[in-house]
Amino acid sequence: MKKILFPALLILMASCLRLDDLAFMGDNSISEYKFDNYTGETDMQLPPEYDIPASMTHVVNFPSNDSDEKHPSHSVIYGVYIGDMEQIENDTIIVYCHGQRDHLDFYWPRAKLLANCGGKNRFGVLMMDYLGFGLSKGKATSEQMVHDVEGSLLWLKKMGADPGKVIIYGFSLGTWPAVYIAAGFKDFKPWKLVTESALASIDNITQESTLLNVPSRFMTDLGMRNAYYIQFVEQYYLWLHGTEDDYIAIGNSELLLKNYNGPYIEIYRVEGAKHGEDGVPQTLGYENYLDILYKFIIRK
Repeated sequence: MKKILFPALLILMASCLRLDDLAFMGDNSISEYKFDNYTGETDMQLPPEYDIPASMTHVVNFPSNDSDEKHPSHSVIYGVYIGDMEQIENDTIIVYCHGQRDHLDFYWPRAKLLANCGGKNRFGVLMMDYLGFGLSKGKATSEQMVHDVEGSLLWLKKMGADPGKVIIYGFSLGTWPAVYIAAGFKDFKPWKLVTESALASIDNITQESTLLNVPSRFMTDLGMRNAYYIQFVEQYYLWLHGTEDDYIAIGNSELLLKNYNGPYIEIYRVEGAKHGEDGVPQTLGYENYLDILYKFIIRK
């Protein structure tokens, strides 16, 4: 990805490092989530009117969906559910797949913002840390990310949630599990798909983001072929990307638009928006961003 590849390119070429090692920048050093009391760097700063009552903030954990009959999973995924736990079976829920940085606290403002969509706590929000992030101990891989998000959906299923009321939302690196799961996870198929700053594939990013003609196979095994899997997505689709994104170029993400074959799509090329800081929500304005998302969610 552009901000990583340019400064790290010479290191990659001169050492045994691969893009795989740089794509996942999770922080496993924490012992608890701080949320509003977190003093480290965060993805955005929200005014106090978007605060969420502590009674609506729940740390949850569940197994990753990375087991089979011979090898039961021992991977524990931690997440946060924002909403009334007693109403999960009735609520519309946004499952938010965050990007490559740190842990839940870094993305907490984004989750809070989503919890204000349509009004405070109008919808439930579930955000999880992949293995290698936060309290989810283990090694992050592209395949493992998918299993971890599948685990979050199976937890919702166990809690009685209706898949016909679940929206899966991927941001940046998190668009990979979001698209893949929307395309083919039969055990709990989300109702709608949202991507923000999506990548088409790692191969396409390495082609766009390096000055040297280096085949991506020498840099990564991640794949993350969103532009391929999007053709199997049958859900309504909301696509958001900043025109000035200096991390994942908008042209990369537009490959998804060409391959989407589903029944309905909304496209927002957000003029001037970058990636993360000064990104899509900030550039649109929080209320405009939430209004776009709300109208998409309630659309029949």
